Amino acid sequence: MRYRIIVSLSAFFLLGNPAFAQDVQQDTVVARERYKRPVLVPGFRVQAYTGSSRQQAMNIRNEIAEKFPDYAAYVVYKQPTFRVRVGDFRSRGDAQKLLRELKELYSSSFIVPDDINPNPVDQTLFLKAVLKYADNLTIFITDINGQEYYRRFFNNITYLDFPIEVSGFRNGIYLVFAVTGDTYVYKKMSKHSF
Repeated sequence: MRYRIIVSLSAFFLLGNPAFAQDVQQDTVVARERYKRPVLVPGFRVQAYTGSSRQQAMNIRNEIAEKFPDYAAYVVYKQPTFRVRVGDFRSRGDAQKLLRELKELYSSSFIVPDDINPNPVDQTLFLKAVLKYADNLTIFITDINGQEYYRRFFNNITYLDFPIEVSGFRNGIYLVFAVTGDTYVYKKMSKHSF
């Protein structure tokens, strides 16, 4: 799955701030606390299994994960029932294609409203930045603990549109920073291998 995160550097300004690096570090700590909880939004998933057997649910989830690697598969337990739900779709229509495919294996599959991961990235993050002008722009990605995973520098640019390979990142929440001079902005990214 491919998702775009659009970053506009005109969003936040810290002009003339000598403690800029410290501000970025403090914002990383604030964002880490803010994003420790999973951020979910209303959406839809396809439910492929409902039953009382945990082992059966795990087997079905593993089978689905193998046959449909582009979709996340979840085991949900609400006493006394296990459910296997697949995908993170913003609309019922988006889930229809997967429903048709799953019905061939699990005829009782159906679409259910659920809280979903809003922007899971599996292999490639497409970053788009529209800038008035950026001399010495730095893009870097950290996990919520501040561990840096990616850094790239750009000079004399006004527009960016490039992919970042994240397949080697562990599953979790990351922060994507765009920094130029005393100006910076960050956005959250959810990495999830399917």
